[in-house]
Amino acid sequence: MMGDGLLMLEDIRRFIVKVYGINYPNEEKFGLQSQIRRAVISISLNLVEGNSRATAKDYLHFCYIAKGSLSETIECIKISCRLNYISELEQQPLLSEAESILKQINSLIKYLKSKIQHLESNQR
Repeated sequence: MMGDGLLMLEDIRRFIVKVYGINYPNEEKFGLQSQIRRAVISISLNLVEGNSRATAKDYLHFCYIAKGSLSETIECIKISCRLNYISELEQQPLLSEAESILKQINSLIKYLKSKIQHLESNQR
């Protein structure tokens, strides 16, 4: 993975720990708590899996999946706040971190698209 990608993964891992720290009531164990945890873990797992693929196109595909997982995590955070599982004060830094990660993923997507375009233009 690119050097920046390693930094991004560290940011995502810190974000995962914070999301896992949200305390849900027992009745949410198999509901919202389970959903947000699957979504947030999926961000890093898809980036790592995509990076291990043979082509930039494959990597790009997994970046889009990671971006979707991040969007899902953001929505779960907002729902958690609406349901009063976290306060607005707790929600804000999580959403800020998510926005920062989204910018990093978008930068990686832009880089990969550029790389793919360059490779395709050289094949002509």
